[in-house]
Amino acid sequence: MDIEKSILKRIQKLLALAKDKGASPAEAESAMAMAQRLMTKYKIEMANISDDSTKSGIRHEEFFSRKGALNPADNCIINILLRFYRVRVLITHEFGNRGMMLVGTPEDIEIAKYVHGYLRTVFFDCWNTYKKVNPRADRNSYYRGLSYGIIEKLEEAEAQAKSEESETACKNYEIVLVNTKEAINNYINEIFGSRVKNERSRRISSDSSSYHAGFAKGTTVSINQAIKE
Repeated sequence: MDIEKSILKRIQKLLALAKDKGASPAEAESAMAMAQRLMTKYKIEMANISDDSTKSGIRHEEFFSRKGALNPADNCIINILLRFYRVRVLITHEFGNRGMMLVGTPEDIEIAKYVHGYLRTVFFDCWNTYKKVNPRADRNSYYRGLSYGIIEKLEEAEAQAKSEESETACKNYEIVLVNTKEAINNYINEIFGSRVKNERSRRISSDSSSYHAGFAKGTTVSINQAIKE
């Protein structure tokens, strides 16, 4: 659909702005939350235009892989994708590589791919800056704090977008979210069946100073700037 391509391009421009070295700090910090608010408003609008939440069809796509285990940043980003971007993320294992497979509608997969790339840049840049002045900092703790700080701001952006819509529109949107989740689960069961296994959670070290520094950085994302055409 043309509207889907238009929204995707606008979100891509916001994320590209955040990675642009010529952008001011305020512009870069605003871009992620602006993209989230835009996507929420778009999804609410689409949910109220049609009750067919999966008209584009559910599919899967492998889009990222690396030697050995995933970077700790990727594991944190997966949690953000699951929470906000209407996709399921499956971890693939092949020939010593680990990768990510996204399951969802084509437009949601495209958005999730761009968000993943954007957040990898954010995580690596923030950590590299922090560790220069804190050489004993714990990377996993910092990443975990950063992810929760980002999640808090994205929740604020999502809530702000919903507050601008009617109660009926928001209810229809929630119904679509439930239907889409069910469609994705059905697709996974049909295509992959028992081959899908949940990743085991691993005990990781925790450093409160690194965690709180990461969280503080994550919450610096500004959501004050309005989204414009």
